[in-house]
Amino acid sequence: MTTHVKGKHHIEMAAASSSSMSMAPFCRPQTSLKFIEAETLWSKFIAMHNIPFQASDHATKLFHRMFPDSEVAQKFSCGHAKTAAIDTRRTLPRKSTYRYVEIIFGLDG
Repeated sequence: MTTHVKGKHHIEMAAASSSSMSMAPFCRPQTSLKFIEAETLWSKFIAMHNIPFQASDHATKLFHRMFPDSEVAQKFSCGHAKTAAIDTRRTLPRKSTYRYVEIIFGLDG
């Protein structure tokens, strides 16, 4: 181990890593990505209440007008196609899909 740390390759890699940018900012939830959570929650709401996906086409404009001061509402853009794509009930069993969304967004209690 001692010889490895003193080796030329290790020293070069250590120097390169010290000048590299940290990945930590990319691993933390960004406040600017809250609109993705909002779109996912909206899609879950639509699916759980059997509301036609086309209602999403109108919801985006409605949310923009209802909440003009909200950055999340202004970035929200979830028409019928995106709502259908987010509705993963088609590929996963119902319970596991909703459980996944609940765990990801902390809705499980």
